[in-house]
Amino acid sequence: MDIATGLAAATAALTTVKQLAELDKALSQAELKLKMASLYSDLADVRMALTDAKETIASLQSWSTDASAYVLTAPEPGAYVYAPVQPSETIPPHWLCAPCFERKTKSYLQSQGHVGPRGERLEKATWGCSTCKATIKVFYSRKPAYPTA
Repeated sequence: MDIATGLAAATAALTTVKQLAELDKALSQAELKLKMASLYSDLADVRMALTDAKETIASLQSWSTDASAYVLTAPEPGAYVYAPVQPSETIPPHWLCAPCFERKTKSYLQSQGHVGPRGERLEKATWGCSTCKATIKVFYSRKPAYPTA
């Protein structure tokens, strides 16, 4: 449930509460129960929307934290990747696919080699994304590395 739906549910719940306050004292017990059931349903929708909104916010905050650890760089002119900003003792140097990163997905680029179809050594190596199938070509001697200080 998205936030707009949650707001609509909250409005519906508020409307039901106002209707309950305006009801005539001669209202039958059955009508009162029906209005109360409607109110509980609207409140349940509001709770679901609030939970969904909290999950969305948590997800965005988590991605923001992950994304801040990477910087857009170009190992070759026209070949863009996201690379870690700081060295890590537990994670080796790597490149992330730029199109996937922009879609908030971490997808590691994998070396597809620098050998041609006839076994010849090519000047540039191909790095590919297994998620979106994007590729970049960089000189075979260039590999992911942490920035030097």
